[in-house]
Amino acid sequence: MTKDISDQDIAKYMNHLAKLEDDGQRTTATFGPLTAMIAVGAFQLAIRHPRTTTAQKEIYQSLTDQFKTLFAGSLGEEIINRGEHPEFDR
Repeated sequence: MTKDISDQDIAKYMNHLAKLEDDGQRTTATFGPLTAMIAVGAFQLAIRHPRTTTAQKEIYQSLTDQFKTLFAGSLGEEIINRGEHPEFDR
C-alpha cells in the first residue's frame, strides 16, 4: 500500500531534491558493464519520448555521456552512438 500524497507534496519534494543537487549534493551508484549499457539504452529512449521535458532530456543526456566514457574505444561506444540515431532502432 502506498501513502496518500498530493501532487503538491510531490512537487515540493522534487524542488527540495533539485536544491540539494544545485548545492552540490551527489550520490554514488555502482553498475556492471551490461547494466550500464542497458541504462544508456533506456536513457536514449527516454530522450526521444514525446512527453520528456527539455530538463529531463538534459539529465538523461548527461547520464549517457558519463556512461559513454566507460565504453570509449570499444564496440560499446559505437552501439551507444547508434542509439542516438532513431534510424538504428529495431
